[in-house]
Amino acid sequence: MYRNRSRRLMLHLAIVISILLLVACGGEAAEPTSPAQAAAETPTAATTDATPSGQPTGSPAGDETAEEESAEQGEPYRIGAVLSITGGAATLGAPERDALQLLQDQVNEQGGILGPDGLRHPVEVIIYDDQSDESQAVLAVTRLIESDQVPAIICCSQSGTSLAAVDVVTRNEVPMISLASSETITQPVEERYWAFKPAWDNLQVSERLMLYFQREGITRIGLLSVSTEYGDSGRNALHELADDYGVSIVVDERFNPGTTDVTTHLNRVRTSDAEAVVVYALVPESVVAMKNYRDLGMDIPIVFTNSVATPAFIEAAGPLAEGAIVPAGKIIVYDTLPDSDHQKEVLEQFAVEYQERYGEPPNTFAGHAWDAFWLYVRAFEKHGPDPAAIRDEIEQTSDFVGITGVLTFSPERHTGFQTEDMVMVVVQDGRFVALAEE
Repeated sequence: MYRNRSRRLMLHLAIVISILLLVACGGEAAEPTSPAQAAAETPTAATTDATPSGQPTGSPAGDETAEEESAEQGEPYRIGAVLSITGGAATLGAPERDALQLLQDQVNEQGGILGPDGLRHPVEVIIYDDQSDESQAVLAVTRLIESDQVPAIICCSQSGTSLAAVDVVTRNEVPMISLASSETITQPVEERYWAFKPAWDNLQVSERLMLYFQREGITRIGLLSVSTEYGDSGRNALHELADDYGVSIVVDERFNPGTTDVTTHLNRVRTSDAEAVVVYALVPESVVAMKNYRDLGMDIPIVFTNSVATPAFIEAAGPLAEGAIVPAGKIIVYDTLPDSDHQKEVLEQFAVEYQERYGEPPNTFAGHAWDAFWLYVRAFEKHGPDPAAIRDEIEQTSDFVGITGVLTFSPERHTGFQTEDMVMVVVQDGRFVALAEE
């Protein structure tokens, strides 16, 4: 102990002398790496130790005891993340990355995570870009486990990449929180023991759409879905629910990912008796559908999924996006919520901090990353970097107020949020606006 203190004293003296020399010579400190520069590196690492105010994660920010403030620093607690920062799903992965880097920096600025050993541990988020490719996701997750030896993983942005990674984390017994939608990521639970997700299932998203149709008196819809795990899962969910809600799918069209024209598919909807059209796809294909919809002069409601609940959709589609209807998390309309809303405080703080850092508001996907990050921080506080204990702690989570909703897991259910956590929004005057609920 004496030897350690002596080393720290010598280190502090060396730092002071270095600073004095720099000042005397007129030297300037190097500029910190910008978020854009960090995004270009693979992997990217962000170290954060801040607890959002009002967020129950051990000791709330600003409420540490003197003993906690003076705790010695331990080894970093590592979280691995595999995200679609580039490629077709970049509108999902890029804001997820940005949220994780913001949170990492906040946590570390406040001294790190106070672990069960009484030490404060920096949190280090190691981020790999899977380029929206399933094989790259598998390689990245394998690297995180075997080389980086992380005890907790956030993966992935898409359903297909998440499913590709599930077997890897299961074999290695490392917990994984997915940010994607497909219910098969966490079901059946006995085969998905190590997988969780804060994002809604496609079944939940589809149910929210059906509730909207029911409220609006819409009984006949046309459906366009992308031929991916995400699109197929959503298509199946809509078919599964249709009869229960008195809705007929009168046109059912599928198209390939990356398509640049869906006019033929939309024309079949236009010439049918459909009262609305649903597009189950990511932002790039949804923008194509929006443009073709306008070109055809269609006037029935066009409804998308939560995958386009991002400003990137409005930016890409421009004025053509006006009137698009989307189920979304409350984060994109947080400023319209009443003060009595149980999520309002958490949503507002995250939105303001994200806006200050990046110059744009967070979207639904940044919110998924926020939820995953704090689930792991809470587990680290209680158990340290023990994969099995972290997994068990997440499974016991109850009534956690997150960005996506209020989260509760159980041994029977590894998807945390409920259908009612979603709101229906419409693009109006270039922004998302909550639809009035009756």
